[in-house]
Amino acid sequence: MICSTTRKPARRAYTLVELVVVLLILAAMVALFSLISGVNEAREAARRSQCKGHLKGIGLALHNYHEEYQVFPPAYTVDEQGKPLHSWRVLILPYLDQQALYATIDLSRPWDHPNNAAAARAIPNVYRCPSAELDAMQTTCLAIVDTDSCLLSGQSRTLSSITDGPKNTLLVIDAPRTKAVHWMSPVDVNQELLLSLNEQTPFQHRKGVSGVLADDTVKFFDRDLPAETWTGLCTASGGETLGEF
Repeated sequence: MICSTTRKPARRAYTLVELVVVLLILAAMVALFSLISGVNEAREAARRSQCKGHLKGIGLALHNYHEEYQVFPPAYTVDEQGKPLHSWRVLILPYLDQQALYATIDLSRPWDHPNNAAAARAIPNVYRCPSAELDAMQTTCLAIVDTDSCLLSGQSRTLSSITDGPKNTLLVIDAPRTKAVHWMSPVDVNQELLLSLNEQTPFQHRKGVSGVLADDTVKFFDRDLPAETWTGLCTASGGETLGEF
């Protein structure tokens, strides 16, 4: 009787050289991942800095408007029936080195009137957030417009009437992209937006929004600010006591 045995093939052991190669490949992958992450973070930091620079320019333009007229612009102009015509973003164009564009706009007609079609297709770069993927003529540079905000519906406010202090009062924010509007549209946001910010909010920049205060200071505001702080930032004469922000 012939007995046959089937031998299992011997498991091949890794050599020291092979182990070293595997470790080197893993180390290279980790280094590449770190490099890519670092590049992405650097790009986002640059975009965030550019966005803050845009807000700084907008704040300066609003102050230059105030210097000429002794008031901030209204949030929007209105016709004889009280219908909104043009946004503050249009009114400050001359103070953003956009006098030529401003001269083409018929202020007596609504922003979306055919007379203003050419201007509507010419969004100034200062109204673009480099991190927001939007339609070409949309902006996320929106004013806080409420009953006691710096910019008011159809009327103007003086700097001296901001009794809460310009450094404690928001003018304009870089709003989440879901709130984007046509740059000429007389549409903005109110404090309800800020009170609703949470971890699901589609921010352009991580965990918060940038904004320019009435003293022309640009700051980044964390989404988790207390409700009373957001409310105080949105009022010009509410008399609130603000904590750190």
